[in-house]
Amino acid sequence: YEYLSKRNYQVVDQYWGLIHSLSFEKAAEVAEYVMKSFQQGEYDKVEIVYNEFKNVATQILRTEQYLPVLPPKQEKKTQEVDYIYQPTREEIITGIIPKSLKVQLFKAALDSNAAENGARMTAMDKAT
Repeated sequence: YEYLSKRNYQVVDQYWGLIHSLSFEKAAEVAEYVMKSFQQGEYDKVEIVYNEFKNVATQILRTEQYLPVLPPKQEKKTQEVDYIYQPTREEIITGIIPKSLKVQLFKAALDSNAAENGARMTAMDKAT
């Protein structure tokens, strides 16, 4: 929070308890709130900032665009293929994207939790 505030980012809310009593349900609630606010036009762009757990001694600060969802990078197609989707392609996408966003937020919370515990373990090891 302090890191972003000092750099003039608009921090609308913070969820300190999310990391310490981590559950998918809590992460999903936060994700639903953010998605709803984005759809209502309260935000133009949403980014997630978290510590990625690399190993016990290494955590990497990550910033990822959360909303709007970026389309995947397209590889060059050699031939156009016409698929028939059932349910429709739009129904599939509108069903999968919210679930994917919930998982993405939960992953960020898990990584941050693991990174914090790794940093604590390293600090305790160096202190002894």
